[in-house]
Amino acid sequence: MRLADTTAKILKELIRLSEKPARVVALEMGLNEDLLYVYVNGRSVPGGELLIKFADYFGVTTDYLLGRVEI
Repeated sequence: MRLADTTAKILKELIRLSEKPARVVALEMGLNEDLLYVYVNGRSVPGGELLIKFADYFGVTTDYLLGRVEI
């Protein structure tokens, strides 16, 4: 599986577990909703700073977001 697909799958699951619509997650994170969908749909992998921002928001590690470890 491609890294972008792995990260997308994990982000989708974290958004689902947050019980918030993706637009609310984007708003709370200070992101453009379209940018969030780029990552949720596996079109790209977030860069370092944004990866850290996602990890902090969802309370996981960057390694988890990249599919390198399990929680």
